[in-house]
Amino acid sequence: MSTCSKCDASLVDDDVFCTACGAAVESSQPVITDPPVTPKVVEPTAAPTSPSTSIREDDHLAAGATSNGSGSPGFKGLVQRGIEKAVSVRGLRMSVRPEPNLWQVIYAVVGSLAPLSLLALILPDDGPTILVALLSLLMMVGGLFLENKFPGQFTAGVLATTVLTVPLFSLAITASGGEWSSGRFIVALLFSGVALLLLYLFEPHVAGFTPLLGGAVAWIVSLVIYTSVPSYFRGGELDGGTIESYVRYSYGSSLALLLILGLVALGGAFALDRKGIHGASTALLVNGIALMMLGLAAVAEDVGGSNGAGVGLILGGLVLVVIGQSGGRRFSLWFGGSLIFIGIPVAAAQDSASGTAALCLVLAFGLGFGAFSIKKVIDGGSAPSWLSALAER
Repeated sequence: MSTCSKCDASLVDDDVFCTACGAAVESSQPVITDPPVTPKVVEPTAAPTSPSTSIREDDHLAAGATSNGSGSPGFKGLVQRGIEKAVSVRGLRMSVRPEPNLWQVIYAVVGSLAPLSLLALILPDDGPTILVALLSLLMMVGGLFLENKFPGQFTAGVLATTVLTVPLFSLAITASGGEWSSGRFIVALLFSGVALLLLYLFEPHVAGFTPLLGGAVAWIVSLVIYTSVPSYFRGGELDGGTIESYVRYSYGSSLALLLILGLVALGGAFALDRKGIHGASTALLVNGIALMMLGLAAVAEDVGGSNGAGVGLILGGLVLVVIGQSGGRRFSLWFGGSLIFIGIPVAAAQDSASGTAALCLVLAFGLGFGAFSIKKVIDGGSAPSWLSALAER
């Protein structure tokens, strides 16, 4: 209960004016007023854009990619985006060697057998080549779709399928009545190598993976070898001979071209390993080893029979152990060492067993003493720079 300040009349708590004198009642409670309201400034909004349009897409369109009119990139934009993605992942894949993986090995076996078995099951012996081409293309596209849907899970199988179906497709589309002329076969080899190389460089899901480069190199090398054979030998057998006999007859020597190409590939593998590009190096190394072994087998007879073959094995083994040491490759080191192990007794072969054993012992100890001496010079720091570089990792 309170009283009026003017007339001392009693007031009720809710009174605003005094009922006796009409004076305004002064409240003892603080008056709470609302804070001033600042009017909001509404900025004009931009016109709505398609939800499928992104900043990255705008960059592509600004760079010259076409749009299909709905705000999404056109074919040129999609291709450009795919190439950019391929370039971004290619470098890492080219530089590393994947860790051993049991499941990927199994998928690679499945990816190799499945397309070949499917084609053999579906097609009769005289089946139309256009059907082979379509099935090969479908399996290749299906593999790439699988890699896009489940990246990294079935990669080895996808790569194996791709490496097989690309040449099957090229051979099918170049066949005429199930047969190939010399020119058509050359086109098929060229198409296979170039197609695999383009996939290796620019297909975003498989770019940079070693098997594609290995397949491309293999087909391009096959093209070089095939075109080196005289045209009148390519149509079939000549006097019951084989392609090897054709080349011997034509050049007066063995398949030296295989050995040369193998050494070139091994030199490329060594150079890539030195630059840290181990994945791409592996592709050249596998092809190089195969070509070198075929070349050594072919030229053995022309450079001294079995003794010459032994010398070739020793030299080939030394090349591989140098590459293995430089690139940290266990298989190359041990395979090269096994070639040296086999090559020494072959090179030392004599008419008598005792003579062979004695010469083999001399060669073995000579090799061991030479390796010990070279390592001692390298460790002492007095070796030439090129020799020290060969022994470095």
